Amino acid sequence: KDYPLDMRSYLRRHKVSLTQIGSFLGEDYSLSQILRLEFINSLKFAGTGIVSCLMKVFDVLAMPDKLQKIHRVVQAVARIWWRQHEKSPRDPWNGGGEAPKEIGGWELKEYLSSPETLYQLMFSSVMLHDNLHCQQKFPKLSWLEWRGINRGFDSGRDIPDLIQTQIFEAVSAQRREQ
Repeated sequence: KDYPLDMRSYLRRHKVSLTQIGSFLGEDYSLSQILRLEFINSLKFAGTGIVSCLMKVFDVLAMPDKLQKIHRVVQAVARIWWRQHEKSPRDPWNGGGEAPKEIGGWELKEYLSSPETLYQLMFSSVMLHDNLHCQQKFPKLSWLEWRGINRGFDSGRDIPDLIQTQIFEAVSAQRREQ
């Protein structure tokens, strides 16, 4: 019997709190690690960009409340996204839909050198969302400040401005409950 798949199915079928799912999947327990990968791998990321991929994930689980848990979840998302785009045939379709004008799929992958670069850009995007839409009175990042934070993410190279601009605009325009 495949217990991780059974548990994933159970979590998705029953009315389990999205907050509890996010928190548990962000834990460092071995069971959490297995379920995190299985749960995220059950989502189809083909053709998605950074924002649309993260939206798919955070539609089925709430963002964890601790940075280390967010790190684990987003790192798993980046690895699964990368793996799904290695297996799937080249498809020019930008399947995001929810984040218009976003480079996605193979086109995005061609701009990035590794899943680690993808992870760093995804994590930076999650933190940008938190900064721009948080209820606390922190100074909001400007496009130039966020771009500066992302300098050298790709093995010392900068992520193209086109990609970062699209992410910044999509995140700025779309507030998601956390």
